[in-house]
Amino acid sequence: MAARDTRDLVQIVYVSTAATTAPEAVTDVAERSRRSNEARGLTGLKVHHGRHFYAILEGPRRKVFDRIEEIIGERAEQELRILREEPIEHRRFANWSFGTLPPTVTVGDRPDEFLRRFCRSLR
Repeated sequence: MAARDTRDLVQIVYVSTAATTAPEAVTDVAERSRRSNEARGLTGLKVHHGRHFYAILEGPRRKVFDRIEEIIGERAEQELRILREEPIEHRRFANWSFGTLPPTVTVGDRPDEFLRRFCRSLR
């Protein structure tokens, strides 16, 4: 990672509601996220379960918030709520432009609990 990329890093954890749960639409959201984040030098993780996306997005503060604004404008993810925002010194997902995990890795029917536990493990 270039030195300029290590300044002002932030990690955002958010949850949003999928506009549709059609499998092809969910796949499209994941692919657009990967491409867009890769182009911006952002990294993170997204989990889809039921009607929700649970995500961690990290990178330079301005780029992260620009991406959040873009996600809101795309309307594929609605009711986006930021659960946590914090400065970070190092990326936790440095090798992932935006990884996605299948719902089977969530904790039972509670992907939000999986995400909470996962986030706690990053500290």
